[in-house]
Amino acid sequence: MTLGLVVLMAVVVGWSLDDPGWVVRRLDLTDFLPVVALLGAVAGFLTAKAGLRRWTAHLVGALAAAIILPVFVGAAMTGSGTPIDHYFAAADSTIGAWVDLAIRRTLVTQELGHHLLAFGIMAWGTGQFATYTVFGHRRPIDAVTVVGLVLIGSMAATFREQVHLLVVFSAAALLLLVRSHAMDEQTAWARRRIGDPTAVRSLYLRGGSVFIALAVVGSVTLTVTAASAPLQGLWGDVPQRLAELGSTLQRVLPAGGARQLGAVAFGPSTTITGSWVTNDNVLLHVTVPRAEADRKFYWRMAAYADYEFNQWTWGPSETVDVEAGLNVLDGLADDPAVTAARREIVYSVEPAVDGFRGSQVLAPQSIVSLDVDATLRYVVPGGFFATLERDGTDGYTATALVPIEEDVDGGLTKNRLRVAGRDYPLEISTRYRRVPPGTLGPESRKLLDVIRTEAGPLATPYDLAETMVRILRDGERFQYKTNVTDVDCGARGAVECFAWSKVGYCQYYATTMIMLLRTEGIPARLAQGFLPGTLDPVTSTRTIRSLDAHAWVEVYFPGYGWVSFDPTGGNVAQAVDLPEGSPQPTPDATPSPTLPLGTRGLDEETDPLLGPGGAIPSVTPSQAGPFVAIAALLVLAFGVLSFMVWQRGPRG
Repeated sequence: MTLGLVVLMAVVVGWSLDDPGWVVRRLDLTDFLPVVALLGAVAGFLTAKAGLRRWTAHLVGALAAAIILPVFVGAAMTGSGTPIDHYFAAADSTIGAWVDLAIRRTLVTQELGHHLLAFGIMAWGTGQFATYTVFGHRRPIDAVTVVGLVLIGSMAATFREQVHLLVVFSAAALLLLVRSHAMDEQTAWARRRIGDPTAVRSLYLRGGSVFIALAVVGSVTLTVTAASAPLQGLWGDVPQRLAELGSTLQRVLPAGGARQLGAVAFGPSTTITGSWVTNDNVLLHVTVPRAEADRKFYWRMAAYADYEFNQWTWGPSETVDVEAGLNVLDGLADDPAVTAARREIVYSVEPAVDGFRGSQVLAPQSIVSLDVDATLRYVVPGGFFATLERDGTDGYTATALVPIEEDVDGGLTKNRLRVAGRDYPLEISTRYRRVPPGTLGPESRKLLDVIRTEAGPLATPYDLAETMVRILRDGERFQYKTNVTDVDCGARGAVECFAWSKVGYCQYYATTMIMLLRTEGIPARLAQGFLPGTLDPVTSTRTIRSLDAHAWVEVYFPGYGWVSFDPTGGNVAQAVDLPEGSPQPTPDATPSPTLPLGTRGLDEETDPLLGPGGAIPSVTPSQAGPFVAIAALLVLAFGVLSFMVWQRGPRG
């Protein structure tokens, strides 16, 4: 019975890891995890009963896992073949992931084996530790604690409802502890020859069972009915920091059912997963000039240049410190002073109580200055905005230059953008027209053909962008859904997946439009931040909520800079159409201008993301820093835990 309870605890962890569908939205790929947790528990039990010492027992169990786990992983991936075939399929996939991420330095990898293997190790290791701790060390409380922490960690990382698994685990854990205590009492009474040991054990078991039943029922009732958050104040900005760490790690995490950790992050990468999870929590309050109160600004937090398969990154970037009050973008390619007519607005931002605690600064298009010191990250070559981070997490006041969307001299109108031309600076062409191989498939190319047909043979870049927005927003063609975990796109990337399935959320819409524009030779990038929010007309303050988090498109037009487009359907987009404006003469062809920071010479055979001749660039300290820090923390944590285990272990 004790073995059954421990095995049940381990299998619950396997169910918890299997349930979210972590790997490319296919729930079936992780179906082997409960079985693996069971086998790990059996391994721990057998090594304990064989009398093996702790480290020997865990080494034997690890060797068994090294032989068995790849077979399960390969079987999940291939579905057929011999165990040897399955083993080598898992090995090839894992090595392929290493080559992609560490050697080729791609943004993401399409391999799956390493993800499945990692989850298998978690399930096996939990089961093995639990049974050996109970039957080898006779410490059931240690098994309950560790397995419980693994289960809670798994539950916290997914948006799937798993309270039922916590109930099953709690009941099994409490029964295990009560049974162990009852057995200890029976042994003590028998040793001391006091009364009837069997009756004592029965008394403990009956009383313990009643306690467990009341505890489980009471806990479930409290979970369903409670509405307060008594510990919320203790968190502070921890959720935001966790979200930013998760954003940093997304490059090597599976694109599956992860939850957003109670906050919105705009880190160095953003991965298009199976869901867009937000809530109604208030994050920020933005006060704008009364004259601009009715204008629906999109509040940009970060811009992303490089894309591959299902992930965006800032691209190769550098940072520069900016003192309070100085021009943030002075001398850079994104300096609004070098583009068409704009007007200045001053606005203030205050984080809500328990709201957004990130350091990024939000702005309506081009920010000019900030009243606190900040650090600007910009993409090279050229100097294009990626993100701006302020010192501290308190409120701030900023100045921005926004386009004048009126039919005046230099104002932004449809007709002016139509004649803006295609004389793109080299820096723009190098970075913002790149389409990775394999991005577009048969369905996305069909979509592009439809767009070309509807835009017409004489379509300008603006006409193509406007046609894309109209087609993508068409509810008869595409459906807006914030959860597409039930859509199995197989090996398709996000663009082809969206064109094929025709369902998705803002990141799918925006990414598809950007890649189609780039295929047509039109520079575009991904912007992420927030929708305009809810206006209080009395105070001219807009309230920004988590559900306002959004992704949209910015297209580059010579002489005008980046212009926002929002192709997201489902009545989500709030962008206001530009005025048509007076007809404009088509300008004569002129040489491509050079942006302020100069150019980098590239021949036709040079990949913009690689060095000359396709050489793989070395990782700069700014790129490697987060991973080095994470590795150091993991080593430190492992060392501390190992010392604690050694201290608690038997001597002699």
